[in-house]
Amino acid sequence: MRSMQSVGILVLSWWSVVPCLFCFFSAQYMIERGHAYPYGAGHCETGTAIARGHGGSRRSLSEANFGLFWGGTEMDPSSPTTMGVNIDHTLTLIRTDASKFMGFLIRLSGQNGENVSTALVGTETFSKKSNLCTGGVVGITHVSSKSKERVTVKLNYPAEADLFLEVTVVTNTASNWFYDSFDLNVSGNATAPIATAPDFTNTGSSSSANLGLSTSLVFLVLCVATFSIFLSV
Repeated sequence: MRSMQSVGILVLSWWSVVPCLFCFFSAQYMIERGHAYPYGAGHCETGTAIARGHGGSRRSLSEANFGLFWGGTEMDPSSPTTMGVNIDHTLTLIRTDASKFMGFLIRLSGQNGENVSTALVGTETFSKKSNLCTGGVVGITHVSSKSKERVTVKLNYPAEADLFLEVTVVTNTASNWFYDSFDLNVSGNATAPIATAPDFTNTGSSSSANLGLSTSLVFLVLCVATFSIFLSV
């Protein structure tokens, strides 16, 4: 009789692991998914690409330690940047404190109606061209909301023009989204910087990733405690 009871308790204990694991991975998925649109920015409107559906207030990239680098030079949203015509310019969005982020939209448009739909391309597998950007506008956005360390795009425009670049980022919560815009002057007399963007990825850890793991562990502990009480009744 005791043997049968032991077997029963063992079976119940084993099956209690299943919902515990479900809780753990569900929590991990929810943290990883965050509040970013999971498969790209929700739309491609100037200045508001990720704001709608997220709430909060718009803040500048620097408030979250983001920097947009043109080669090795950090771009200044308050000062126009002059770039060379028909040259591949490497732009890198990176967080200088090595923290990670989830969603983004890098949007390029012409200030005088220029068609720039082919002037911007993503270089990583986690980025794609947004099909919501139309009318000569181009946008590069995320494929998923998994954590990222940096985003790199290539910008090349074949004629002199004044362009408008907008960068919107979601970090890890609905209110944590950041935006800056940059005036670009594409000129035949300009070139491109030789240096590459600095590497901040090894100088710190991802606070959002640590938060997600901690939250998942809390869910797991609560599940184990709940089923332990159930088995003891």
